[in-house]
Amino acid sequence: MKHVRENATEFGHCSVVNKAFRSALGPFYKGYKFTHFHSRLMGLFMRLKVLYPTHKRGERRVVNGVGHAYGPQLLTAFNYTPACVVRQVLPFSMRISNVGMALTITDFDMAEVGFVAGATHIELTYGV
Repeated sequence: MKHVRENATEFGHCSVVNKAFRSALGPFYKGYKFTHFHSRLMGLFMRLKVLYPTHKRGERRVVNGVGHAYGPQLLTAFNYTPACVVRQVLPFSMRISNVGMALTITDFDMAEVGFVAGATHIELTYGV
């Protein structure tokens, strides 16, 4: 039963992180629902927590995995909007500056925007 309690502790921690993370993303998802978003994020956070192997089972935390060299790659590679691939809607060169985290979209051409069928407008919400 010891391993069950340890796994449950870690799963509970990941669930708390998941709720906080989804709450923080709330303004970006207003009015939209993504299928299995909670479970997909749980998978991400479970993968992140095991990246830091120096803690014993039951004591591993997501924040330690984020600090691992591979952690930021997992966060950026995660598909946050599976129903809408940003690169298909906005197929332009994008750059984020290291200072100030400013987003720059170059060569923007409205004719190349990949509108979803029936859409007449797009909105880009960028947050750091």
